Amino acid sequence: MYGARKAIFPGIIIGSLAIIFLTGMVARPQTAAQAQTPLLNPARPAPPAEMQDAIDCTLPVNFPSTVRQWCAIIETSALQNGLDPRLIAAVMLQESQGDPQAVSRSGAIGLMQVMPRDGLAASFMCINGPCFADRPSMQELFHPQFNVFYG
Repeated sequence: MYGARKAIFPGIIIGSLAIIFLTGMVARPQTAAQAQTPLLNPARPAPPAEMQDAIDCTLPVNFPSTVRQWCAIIETSALQNGLDPRLIAAVMLQESQGDPQAVSRSGAIGLMQVMPRDGLAASFMCINGPCFADRPSMQELFHPQFNVFYG
């Protein structure tokens, strides 16, 4: 089990970096219809209103709309943590494809696929007790803003 985790983590990092590299290198022209398409998908919860107008989206247009709809949260989190917004968007794309309700087979939750302290993750035991005891709850991680900031 440990060997599989050890092999998966570098794959996620390499895949995320490849996405960042490719999105920076491949600039697709935007049609007039795409330029006027709103970034938010009404079927998904929108970022808080106070965040939507605060920051202009600098993500490349070739990120899918399922990720770009979270641009305000991504940009704010990147700014607060000194990260490139494309890194956060690439992790989000790799982990959940922009679905805030995503739950992995291992129990990771939300946009950034963070392991919670409860649910399936509560049964994962480390040497000193539950592995994720100091993590947020599933309920907290289903909130997109909290998930991205914590992730």
